[in-house]
Amino acid sequence: MRSHSESPIHLSPMRFVAVVLIVCSGAALAADSAQEVATAATHAGLAAQAATLEQAHMHQHHTVNCLVGPKGKGFDSKEANPCQKLGPRQLPFAFGTVA
Repeated sequence: MRSHSESPIHLSPMRFVAVVLIVCSGAALAADSAQEVATAATHAGLAAQAATLEQAHMHQHHTVNCLVGPKGKGFDSKEANPCQKLGPRQLPFAFGTVA
């Protein structure tokens, strides 16, 4: 796990949730992406409510992994992907994170 100082993005948990919700709102328009958006938003909320910094980082990684998918920029294979069993990947294409 990266330390806070090694993290490429430094956002407070509440700002992270706000960014995720803003980004997800556009993707939520696609019906096939609704469950991925809901899962990502859930993990963003869990990050904001985490009792420890380690838990917050874990849920932030889960959120990013769900949004970008395994082939997307920023995907961390050392962390879980809560969206991996949700069917066809729609969000990576919506966010332009797949080459």
